[in-house]
Amino acid sequence: MPATHFDRSQFRRATPFTKTLHPVPPEGPIPSRCYLLGEKPGREESERSRPFVGISGKYLSLLLDVANINRAECRINNCVSTFTEYSKPTREELDRDRPALIEDILMCDPDVIGLIGAYAVSEVLQCDAELDKRHGVPRHVNKLFGEVEREQGWVVLPITHPAVCIHSPDSMPRVLDDMLVLGKLLDREIGVQEPDPYEGREDYRIVTGHELRRVLGI
Repeated sequence: MPATHFDRSQFRRATPFTKTLHPVPPEGPIPSRCYLLGEKPGREESERSRPFVGISGKYLSLLLDVANINRAECRINNCVSTFTEYSKPTREELDRDRPALIEDILMCDPDVIGLIGAYAVSEVLQCDAELDKRHGVPRHVNKLFGEVEREQGWVVLPITHPAVCIHSPDSMPRVLDDMLVLGKLLDREIGVQEPDPYEGREDYRIVTGHELRRVLGI
């Protein structure tokens, strides 16, 4: 008689230590001057159904405190609402949760949107993240997600994800610098980098002699 194969996973039973995973909704007041947007929740966030409450969330709270930003006054959310192990957000997940995210941002009507991590930057600004170059540099944009507009535009600040502090403690000063910029923006101590109206219109050419005089108007 042939041996019977059993799928052992069918016989696994819940224990008192088994925790249910939930979608993670945004947290914080509406309206709020500061909107913090991460990538996707971790396991602890999903178990507790709250954003940024795991170890990276502890770093976030610490750095916000140092920057004199009250976390309770910030609206905190993620591009993706569900935990699927520790994989990066997929295109399907991002598209699924985008409508609810856009609605939440519009209801919040923030003064500043902090984009925490490369995926948040690339998803909201619809560009290559280039976080090493963009982090800590506030900018004014006319559109979010390539489609959402408002008359006065949006102020966004790419922020290095606090999770890097877990694996690379030497990165903490960089994350703190980003948070300090966020605090200065909220306190209106610094301005915003406005778009360069001449960007992409440069005219590079070699000119000499009479042509140079003509270009310079002399």
